[in-house]
Amino acid sequence: VLKDVSPWRFPRSSDARAADAWRSSLALGVTKEEVARTCRRYRVHPQCLGQAAWAKVLALTSQSTDVVFGQVVAGRVLPGAKEFVGPVFVSRYLPYWRFSLTTILQNTIPCRIIISRGQTNKALIQRVHRNNVDALSWQHASLRTIQRSLGVQNLCDTLFLFQPRAAKSEEMGGDEPLW
Repeated sequence: VLKDVSPWRFPRSSDARAADAWRSSLALGVTKEEVARTCRRYRVHPQCLGQAAWAKVLALTSQSTDVVFGQVVAGRVLPGAKEFVGPVFVSRYLPYWRFSLTTILQNTIPCRIIISRGQTNKALIQRVHRNNVDALSWQHASLRTIQRSLGVQNLCDTLFLFQPRAAKSEEMGGDEPLW
């Protein structure tokens, strides 16, 4: 997936300083039932919808159909990982049996999405899902190591974090989590 990839940069305005950071969060008027129904129909995880949407934002902003962003991964395939309340990430310096809440480390891997002309949203979302499944074997790889092996210093400068939360308001449908 990363063969022949080029570093991807979010387009900055001419008055933006190099140290400027931008963070955004957006609540959509989509019910969890609509999200769940779409995911069942396309046989994908809700994260794929967000990744496809972010890829489209990046593609439109940069006028490029080949985008790369950092993707935070959960590391849930480790033995005993389901016992933890937060994300679980492996460090090559920590054996599995020494994990505690204070030794959980975060990890980010690159997510490359190429948007083809005339591609349907369904095809895009299903391809994102396949890429995520393929990336499972790389979820513990260091981003620095991946970048070094590709011969680049910084592969991307945006980050996608899918973080489902329980809905707390009436308009979001009560106290039920997304899944």
